[in-house]
Amino acid sequence: APFDEARGKRVLELGCGIGTDGAQFSRKDGWYIGSDMTERAVRISQQRFRSEGLHGNFVILDAESLPYSSDRFDIVYSHGVLHHTPDTERAFSEVHRVLKAGGKAVIMVYHRSSWNYHIGIKVIRRLGVELLRFSWGPRFVHRLTGEAIERLEQHQAMLKESGSEYLTEAAFLSQNTDGPGNPLSKVYTRQQLRRMLH
Repeated sequence: APFDEARGKRVLELGCGIGTDGAQFSRKDGWYIGSDMTERAVRISQQRFRSEGLHGNFVILDAESLPYSSDRFDIVYSHGVLHHTPDTERAFSEVHRVLKAGGKAVIMVYHRSSWNYHIGIKVIRRLGVELLRFSWGPRFVHRLTGEAIERLEQHQAMLKESGSEYLTEAAFLSQNTDGPGNPLSKVYTRQQLRRMLH
């Protein structure tokens, strides 16, 4: 993250979470806006900033339709967020629109060619889900991986409830990147990203 470049700059963070990176930007005396789609994230970030004596503004917004004028921000930052929005390409377009000429966009999305995607999700987690078909599955997988039993039981319940739908590539990816109940996750190749960023 370009924290050191934020001094005196206008920074927009898309997906502020609990304000961890936002706090770093704020400490550089920039003009910081943290945004998220959830009221809970915004509230937690506001509380964190108050308790640490930091300055920043927080808003609930949709990254696919930013309520800001064009050429407004020096830095637009989004770490691990835009792959969760239905129209990621539109969100990228909005980032470009609100970014000043010569500004910097720093965006992290999940990589389709990563070890985590090809081995962790497509092989190990696929094998693990077969063990969740048994009543003893969550405890056994917990012993093997250390993953929380509660999360494994959630996966088990989703598998029982939706069966083959849970195992489709899109649904399985979404549930096994950011946990059970995650509505949407996508992965991108470098080529796809270059096309979107063009």
